[in-house]
Amino acid sequence: MLLFLPLQKLKAHFRALLLVSCTLFLALISARLCAEVTVSIDRAEIYENESFTLSIQLDDTSYLGKGPDTDILLQDFELLGQSKNISSRSINGRSEKRTIWQLTLKAKQPGIITVPALTVSGEKSQPFTLTILPITEVTAGTNQADLDQDFFIETQISDKESFVQQQLELTIRFNTSRQLQNLSITPLDLDDVEIIELENKNFRRELNGKTFLSYELKYMLFPQKSGELIIPASVVQAEVLEANQRRSLFSQGKPIRVRGQTLTVTVKPIPSTFADSDWLPAKRLQLSDSFNRPPDRMQVGDAITRNINIEATGLMYAQLPEVALNKLDGFSVYPEQKQQSPQQVMQAGNLIASKQQSFSLVATAAGNYTLPAITVKWFNTETQQAEIASLPAINITVSANPNLLPQQATPLDAAPAAPLTEPAESINKTDADTLSEPAGADTFKLTLFSSTPWLLTAIGLVIIIIQYRKIKRLQQLETTDKSATDSKLQDQEKLMSAFTQASHAKDFASARTALIRLADHQLPNKVSSLADIASICPEEYKGVLNALDAHLFQSAASPNQSQLIAIGEFLSQYKTQKKTSLQAFYPS
Repeated sequence: MLLFLPLQKLKAHFRALLLVSCTLFLALISARLCAEVTVSIDRAEIYENESFTLSIQLDDTSYLGKGPDTDILLQDFELLGQSKNISSRSINGRSEKRTIWQLTLKAKQPGIITVPALTVSGEKSQPFTLTILPITEVTAGTNQADLDQDFFIETQISDKESFVQQQLELTIRFNTSRQLQNLSITPLDLDDVEIIELENKNFRRELNGKTFLSYELKYMLFPQKSGELIIPASVVQAEVLEANQRRSLFSQGKPIRVRGQTLTVTVKPIPSTFADSDWLPAKRLQLSDSFNRPPDRMQVGDAITRNINIEATGLMYAQLPEVALNKLDGFSVYPEQKQQSPQQVMQAGNLIASKQQSFSLVATAAGNYTLPAITVKWFNTETQQAEIASLPAINITVSANPNLLPQQATPLDAAPAAPLTEPAESINKTDADTLSEPAGADTFKLTLFSSTPWLLTAIGLVIIIIQYRKIKRLQQLETTDKSATDSKLQDQEKLMSAFTQASHAKDFASARTALIRLADHQLPNKVSSLADIASICPEEYKGVLNALDAHLFQSAASPNQSQLIAIGEFLSQYKTQKKTSLQAFYPS
C-alpha cells in the first residue's frame, strides 16, 4: 500500500517509521545499560558445616534467558537447593523487572573463599570474598558440657563496654539435635534501650559430631542510659518427641525448658568533650552534597537547590542531626520539605542510616560570595576518638541580571509629592501663581518607575514559592494517605512472598517460620505454632500441616508443595479483625 502513496506522504511515513525504530533501539540499549547483577549472602558470620543462602539479583527489563551458571561454585561449595523469584513494577510509566536466584550452599572447608564473578544474561557480578570460620571458633565460647547436650543456647554480645546510644549487636542462638514441637522463646524486653529486631534465621550445623538445627535471633541495641545494662537469660520452651513418635498437631511430647546466659554490659556516659555538640557514636559518618545546577556562576534572581546528605554506620535515623544553613549574604535561603520515611538499612551486620535535607538558594545581589564550610562532630567507636566530618566552603560569583532594572533609592531629604486629588482647573488662579512643583516630584516618579520591575519580580518569586510549597504539601499528603492504605497489604504480600519462595525452594524450615508469621499477621489472635493455624483451617489442610512438622522433626516425607502454598493463599484471603494504626485513630 505504501508504494501507491504520494512521494511526500511516503517520506513522512518513512520518517515516522525511522523515528519509532530509533526509539525502540535506544530503549533496548538503555535497558541493557541499566542491567546489573549483584550478589549477596544472608548473614555476615558463617561457620564450617553451616548452610547459608547466596542471592543473585538481576535488574533487567529485557531478560528472558536462563539463570546463572552455578557450576563454577561447586569447587568450594555444596549446592543444597535453589529457587527463583521474579518481580516487576511500573514507576511513572517506566517498567522495572527484578529476578532473584537464591542458592543454599555449604562450604566444603573453612578459610577465606573467593566467590567468582557470576554471569547472567551476558552481565557479570563483582567477585567477593567471604570467611568461613572453623568449628573451633564456634565452640570456643561454649562449654563442652553444652555440646554433649541435645539442646543449648548461645548468647553473644558485640561489646562488653559501650557508650550511651552506641550500637550493640545481640545474638541468641538455640541449638537442638532432637525433634521438637511447639517451640517458643521469651521475647526481649529491656528498659531504657532502643531495640531493633532483625530477621530470624534457621540453619543446620555440625558440632562435636552432632547435627544441630539452629534458630538464630539477632537484635540491634541502643542503650539510652549509662550504668550496667543487664540482658536477662533467654528461656526456650518446647516439647521433645521420641525417635519413634510421629509428630502431629495433637501429639504430646516431653516438655523441656532451656535457659541461656545472663549478660552484663557496662554503658559509659557521654564524654564531657561533647557537652556543646550532638552526641553521635558511630563506626563511620560522612557528609556529601549536590546541586541541581553548577553553582559557580549565577545571576541576580537565579535559584539553585542544594542537597546535603549525612550518612552514618552504627546510628539510627532518629539520631542523625539536622544540618542548618544560616542566613547567607547575597542569598535568600528556603528549606524544602524533609523526607518523610526513615532511611535506614542493615548491611554487613551494621545499621546504616542516612538523612537528606534540601535548601533553595535565591541570589538577591551581585557580588562574590562564599557558602561557608559545614562541619559535624562525631565519635568514632572503633578508634575511640572524636572526629569531624565536613563539607568545604564554596565560592560563588553572582553577576547582575540585564533583564532586571537597577533599583534606585529615594533621597531622604526629598519632600513628599503633592496629592493630585483635583484637576488643575479647580485650583484658584491666585493660589496657582504662588504654587510650584515640589522638588522631589521628579525623583519620586523615577524611583517608582525603576522599582516596578523589582517589585513585580519579588511578588512573582513569593507566588512561586507559595505554590511550590503547596504542591509539595499535597504530594506529601497523597503519599501519607497511600502509605496508610497500602501498608498492611504490602506487609501481607511480603510475608506471602517469603513463604512461597521458601516452599518452592523446599526450604521447609523457613517455610514453617514464614507461614506462622503470615498467620500471626492475618489472624486476630497471637499465632506461635502450626496448631494455632490448624484451629481455623479446613480439615483438608490439617494433614498438610502434620506432614510439614513430621518432615522437619521426624525425617518423614516432604509435604505436598502445592497444598502447602494453598494454605498460605487461604491465610492471605482470611478476613482479619486486627486494626491498623490509622483505624485506631479513625474508627469506623
